[in-house]
Amino acid sequence: VAQPERAAAEAGEEVGATGAERPRRHVATVGFLGISDYGMGQLEVLASRYRVAFATAKAKETKHAESLTARLRDFCRSKGIEYLGSVDANAPEVVQRAQDTDLVV
Repeated sequence: VAQPERAAAEAGEEVGATGAERPRRHVATVGFLGISDYGMGQLEVLASRYRVAFATAKAKETKHAESLTARLRDFCRSKGIEYLGSVDANAPEVVQRAQDTDLVV
């Protein structure tokens, strides 16, 4: 690790590609938008590490994602995650929920 990066890490800061320091961000609560084969695995990992406040299916239901949507719904139910279904991520109520979390994926 180069000297600026080591000093920043010791101070609890991150150094970006430009070398600029920024404070580390504490993440406790996350939101999850959309679903895919890859995303389902991500959600499982997120749920094992953080409190997941909500999850959504794809904005427009598609035939090929029906089984994923069912898996997502069942997973959310089993973990106590609020499942919002197929919603527009830009809808005011979804934006508000996102603002109430530390991170949205």
